[in-house]
Amino acid sequence: MVSDPGAGCGDQETRGIMWREAGPGTVVTRPCPAHTEGVAVRECQGGGRGWGAAHLGDCRARWLAQVSDGYRGGVSAVTTTENIMTQLKR
Repeated sequence: MVSDPGAGCGDQETRGIMWREAGPGTVVTRPCPAHTEGVAVRECQGGGRGWGAAHLGDCRARWLAQVSDGYRGGVSAVTTTENIMTQLKR
């Protein structure tokens, strides 16, 4: 059976992300899954091969993003630790 080389990719939910229909060769970006921040990327492969693997390398847990942002912003380690402890108690 020969795949349709012009076929795109249909809607598909993978790893908590809904990937919407796209044409072959299209690179799609979506927000990362719940409780994380960043951008997930996935390519609709040509040649009727469908969706490629989802790349979630930019997705980080929200608490880790806050620690990283605080560090870059000059927030002290003590304040950062207190903020994390407060969030963990919620």
